[in-house]
Amino acid sequence: MKLKPGSGNKGDAPDGNEGDAQDEIVFMKLEELNLRGLSRLRRFFKESYNFKFPALQTVSVIQCTKINTFCRGNLITPSLSKVQYSWGDREEDRWDGDLNTTLER
Repeated sequence: MKLKPGSGNKGDAPDGNEGDAQDEIVFMKLEELNLRGLSRLRRFFKESYNFKFPALQTVSVIQCTKINTFCRGNLITPSLSKVQYSWGDREEDRWDGDLNTTLER
């Protein structure tokens, strides 16, 4: 899954209905997520849904300078062990135990 500029988001993508912590979204086969050039993106999903990504192995955050969390709900990513960052001339791989914490840079 790739998100790029021009996708119409206003700081959160994708936009969804109001949710609570009981709502769950599962991406069973998603192995790679690339967020690129989304300068206004603050989080992937703004509502309090729980996300499961059982197969997710790679997350890249490139030129998304405002992102500071993935979602407000619980996040399960058992196969993920790093996030690749790139902004300006700086690149690094990070992992702080979970995806939300890693994005709080």
